Amino acid sequence: RHAKSAGLSVGLSCTLTPESFASGELTRMIEFGKRIGVHEILVFDAMPSGRYQARDDLVDNNDDWVI
Repeated sequence: RHAKSAGLSVGLSCTLTPESFASGELTRMIEFGKRIGVHEILVFDAMPSGRYQARDDLVDNNDDWVI
């Protein structure tokens, strides 16, 4: 609220897992952002590190693109 009143760009960031997405977390985050009037919402995908280090389902290994 203070940042917005000071004229700063305000955003939210969150990390989604397949489970949190399925439970509607993204929709709730978007609705919250609309309600408080943020300028952007950044969504990161969960990576297999920390407590998710054994989650090989979080990485797309299809190799459909080339760098």
